[in-house]
Amino acid sequence: MQLLELPSGMVSLEYAADEQLEVSTRLKTVAAVSVTNHATYAEVKVGDEPFLHMSDWDDPCLIAQSEAGNAILRRVCAMGLPDSAIAAE
Repeated sequence: MQLLELPSGMVSLEYAADEQLEVSTRLKTVAAVSVTNHATYAEVKVGDEPFLHMSDWDDPCLIAQSEAGNAILRRVCAMGLPDSAIAAE
């Protein structure tokens, strides 16, 4: 699981397919999660915050749509890290 800073200023949480359950569990600790499937992507809402979920290339990713979304993805990625690793970021 890793974060990528996108040229748009948004953040993408990239993870392996076998980490989907872990990502879902972490998102649910932030707020209620809902998913709306579309033909080539899914819209995931964490609370009222929308994300794009894509998995058509390689491994899946969640792409933030706002600064608040960026903060949620940073928080989710940091969960489970030792406090010293989070402080170093």
